[in-house]
Amino acid sequence: MEQLNMRARLAELMASMECRRVDAEAAHAARLAALPPGTCAVCYGTRRDRESGHPCRVCDPPLVCAAGVPVAFQRSRLSNWETNSTTAAAHAKASAFLAGTRDMFITGAVGSGKTRLACAIANDAAVARLSARFVRVPMVLHQLQPGRSPEEMSALERQLFSQPLLVLDDIGAERDVATDYTRRTLLMIYEERWDRGHRTILTSNKTLSQLAEMQDDDRLVSRLAGRADVVTVTAPDQRLLRRG
Repeated sequence: MEQLNMRARLAELMASMECRRVDAEAAHAARLAALPPGTCAVCYGTRRDRESGHPCRVCDPPLVCAAGVPVAFQRSRLSNWETNSTTAAAHAKASAFLAGTRDMFITGAVGSGKTRLACAIANDAAVARLSARFVRVPMVLHQLQPGRSPEEMSALERQLFSQPLLVLDDIGAERDVATDYTRRTLLMIYEERWDRGHRTILTSNKTLSQLAEMQDDDRLVSRLAGRADVVTVTAPDQRLLRRG
């Protein structure tokens, strides 16, 4: 008898739950119908999840970008990198990068969009689940100077050497001829990554020949000339254009 009563109560509970589900779906459909066409069915256009209050997973999906990419470039993708007659060739080479095996050296005038293009490639790599990281060369040279703890140095070296894809931004940013420390450090980083089979993107406002002259040394430039595709960005200074 008791078993029959339990079955009856279970049936009543399931029927009640089904009624609530049908009512909730009807209420949802009615509310959605009252909103403008195209309104998000998850958040009703509020951009917040109705239950958790967190950003809507449809309207504001989690941002995927490469590690270390500056906030200004975290949404940069090759699909939204502005192209025109002067940047089409650079965009085409960048779009073929992930499917290739060579490194890339992006050169162009200050503000032409070199960093944005490099970040777009790295972000696309992150979307494709390839570990990628962005670093500024002047900061790396500063961080690798003696005086840091062995733990800090080991962590930094892992970031520089072990990433499958690394963007070294603004190489050759020094005002004068590079120091011996700068030459040795940059060559060490690039050679170690090459030896491990990892790929590197470098950006600079100097050409390879100008970089060789600045470093007063051909070793790094010779390696780049043989291993990297050179991409020249010829757009005008985008920062000045935005200000205007």
